[in-house]
Amino acid sequence: MDHIVNLLVSPAQRPDSLATLGDMGEPDPLEAAVRAVRAFAAGGDPGVPTPLGLGHIHRTYAVSCGDRDLVLQHLNTEIFPDLDALTENLLRVTQHLAQAETRSEPERRVLTVVRAADGGALHRDASGGVWRAFAKIRDAEAAGSTRDPSALAAAAAAFGDFARKLSELPAPPLHTTIARFHDFPRRRGVFENSVATDPCGRAAGATEAIAATRDACTQLERLLPEAELANLPRRVAHHDCKLDNLLVDSTSREPLCVIDLDTTMPGTWLSDFGELVRSATAGAPEDAGDTYRVEIDVAAFDALASGWLHATAPLLIDAERRALPLAGARLAAMNGLRFLTDYLEGDVYFRSLRSDQNLDRARTQTRLAVALLARVADLRDCVERALD
Repeated sequence: MDHIVNLLVSPAQRPDSLATLGDMGEPDPLEAAVRAVRAFAAGGDPGVPTPLGLGHIHRTYAVSCGDRDLVLQHLNTEIFPDLDALTENLLRVTQHLAQAETRSEPERRVLTVVRAADGGALHRDASGGVWRAFAKIRDAEAAGSTRDPSALAAAAAAFGDFARKLSELPAPPLHTTIARFHDFPRRRGVFENSVATDPCGRAAGATEAIAATRDACTQLERLLPEAELANLPRRVAHHDCKLDNLLVDSTSREPLCVIDLDTTMPGTWLSDFGELVRSATAGAPEDAGDTYRVEIDVAAFDALASGWLHATAPLLIDAERRALPLAGARLAAMNGLRFLTDYLEGDVYFRSLRSDQNLDRARTQTRLAVALLARVADLRDCVERALD
């Protein structure tokens, strides 16, 4: 399957993506795509759009327009209501990255926004739907999961280079596209409210998961108090540094382009490194629940630390360096909170294919957080080696 579905948000392979809210007001999505692509065809003869994956936020299509291939997206304004802010961020980030790119084939290394016929980056159709398009990056696919240390180090270096380049983005700050996205105390508060109100009557069947989640949060707070994080620098962060959000050359596997940019906004780099660790070191399916033993791959962590810090180490302050060994546990615990909250509230946020999938996801993430905390001494050694 063409992994270019990842281009901005929500590849089909990601079970932890935001759920699509409603049908986005379009009874026949493919017909709408056929009409919308004409706005971006630039005189070419557009083919029939082909749906790409099962995107959980925007609807995504591949379409050929004469001598160029496009990726077309129908934007979900439920998740991102401020499309002007979203688009301004996207244009600023991609233009800055393009100007900073010095390697060969720059068109494969930065997303290229395709303008509509009126010159704008968005097209609004007659029914109120909003669309955007990108040049499809040729001969590329998502990096996907791997246990190869060299591939992990290269992927982490690509995300680190992305962060380093955007650290030089001129003022003003980017817009916040999702408020308090990685705000751990907020996530904990929403979780506790869901347990207390139990809107769907599911809490009784999740008592062990609730207790385990609380225990993991307590362990994390003891080792990484939120007060220590309050003064971390606000930086441009991607917020979703999974391997599925990196395109690589289909043949050589060389990292090409960081994608899924809709949550690129002010935050901390702890989120980016933590998400890399959370998504690449467990060796267990994200919805494995209690049926799969979660074991931390310290060699994978070592490779990630080496690659990411190669690009970012000179910019980090001491507080960030100290927090890095716990970043993966923090993101895993946060995702456990989010999955379990959604389960208790009736699976309204994360897409689920079975009734207990979000419960299993929560169990896996909580066990991952605990496993990462248990290996924190080893992870500190890895970070210190990478910083030497």
